[in-house]
Amino acid sequence: MNLQLSSRLSVISIFALLGAAIGSVWWTTLLGVVVVLSGVLLALNAPVYNFFVRQRGWWFALRVIPWHWLYYFYCGLAYAIGTSRHYWRQKKQLAFGN
Repeated sequence: MNLQLSSRLSVISIFALLGAAIGSVWWTTLLGVVVVLSGVLLALNAPVYNFFVRQRGWWFALRVIPWHWLYYFYCGLAYAIGTSRHYWRQKKQLAFGN
């Protein structure tokens, strides 16, 4: 995962988007949040999508977007799991004196 601010904001946005999408099942007003967060993700990653448009055209760029967002999702998930495991091991070592 890139360490640029836009990448970090994209990871945060994708998890907020997922939460809003799930929450919109019960509160339909969250659909507006889903639309806004989608726009934020598109704006944050506009240079990448413009590159794809120039190289392969609009149809390709549109098909890339869900995969790119999936990339941010699993990068964020991997970071959370790795960080959790690190702190869990630290806590375990302190408790058992290893």
